[in-house]
Amino acid sequence: MSVRPLPFCFRFPVARWSAGFLGVLLLLLLTGCGGSSADGGEATYRIAFVSGAGDAAFWAEVRAGAEAAAADLGDTAIEWMAPASEEDVDGQLSALEAATEAGVDALVAAPLDPEALVPALEAASGRGIPVITIQARTEPAVGVTHIAIDEREVGRQAAELLAAALGGEGRVALLSFTGTTSTALEREEGFREGLARHPGLTLVAMQYAGRDVAAAAGVTEDILMARPDLDGLFATDGPATRGAARTLHSRDLQDQVALVGVDASPQAQDDLHAGLLYGLIVPDAFEVGYQSIRQALRARRGEAVPDHIHCGLTVLTRDHPVAEHLDRRKPPAS
Repeated sequence: MSVRPLPFCFRFPVARWSAGFLGVLLLLLLTGCGGSSADGGEATYRIAFVSGAGDAAFWAEVRAGAEAAAADLGDTAIEWMAPASEEDVDGQLSALEAATEAGVDALVAAPLDPEALVPALEAASGRGIPVITIQARTEPAVGVTHIAIDEREVGRQAAELLAAALGGEGRVALLSFTGTTSTALEREEGFREGLARHPGLTLVAMQYAGRDVAAAAGVTEDILMARPDLDGLFATDGPATRGAARTLHSRDLQDQVALVGVDASPQAQDDLHAGLLYGLIVPDAFEVGYQSIRQALRARRGEAVPDHIHCGLTVLTRDHPVAEHLDRRKPPAS
């Protein structure tokens, strides 16, 4: 198979692992075990994939896309490492350093910190290992290509959905997960750009809720208490979307406050069908994963790769809650 499970002796909760042990474990997996390709034979190419954290549904789709690419392209083994949390920068550093020492054929990374991981990524690149960054950018940029959702477009689409829901006039709020990552900041910037096209929409509140559904539900409650005249809400990630939907449902406000969310989870689509959301933006996380492996192999083989790739997104509404291209059985276009 293209993504190997941990040996039995290593199957215990990731949360218990120290950052140093994560690095040692990855080194053992990469150097002590032969990677197997989708057909069960020894893989020619070993790709270390250091994922992000926080939105489990999003990263599950990324992983599914990476697995699909490895199966389609063949002769490729992926070593998947996920940090324990969004604060586990040390864990990512240890994994990156171990992958570099192991001499993997390519390295895909979703940086939790735009600056702290730069030396480790530059070290890998300096050893001739193609580095592909996904989602969050590094400062300065490192790697042969950057693959991500067009986050500004996510924000712009959210503003358009709220404008449609409210007839171009109303008081809206922004519920984000952080004010520090490029993903969150670009979604916010895109949302403000979109609002500028609709002067009748006024941003009256902005709050952060981390990556926790319960926290997002509580922050949504706080916003509603402070702004009982609120007409619309943009929740910028999966936990925020599900938390906001929970609060609106508990207060029976889903028909008074138009909720637009960003989420790849089945729960969010169920909430859309149930009328708890007005609109849902679904990032094509599958394509992010698929393209990361495809471009990693191209770079490893010395082929040209683009400087950056923007992956798509799907906009769903109460009136149009289904989109054909959410079917992940087909690989994304080249």
